[in-house]
Amino acid sequence: MAKAMTSSAGAKLMEETRSQYEQSRREAGMPKGSALGIAYVAEEAYRWQSYTPEAATVDLVSAGPSPAGTTVRATTRIQVVWRDGLAGGGPARRVQ
Repeated sequence: MAKAMTSSAGAKLMEETRSQYEQSRREAGMPKGSALGIAYVAEEAYRWQSYTPEAATVDLVSAGPSPAGTTVRATTRIQVVWRDGLAGGGPARRVQ
């Protein structure tokens, strides 16, 4: 995950992810480094926001069950900048 971070906020995201994992792991009584469980998630939808030969942006909608029995949904925006024909790192830029 750390190698995939390309923005200046990457370090903060990693710190918060580790902190949340540790809290959840302790609450579940799991040993260090263990998985917290299986995540039942399905991709329900996607939408291309933009696509050019230089960059692409797509939004994903994921859904899964909550402990209360309801459906929880989350959106994720993925922004990719093409470099030498490949998706590369570096700051994402907004494409109109």
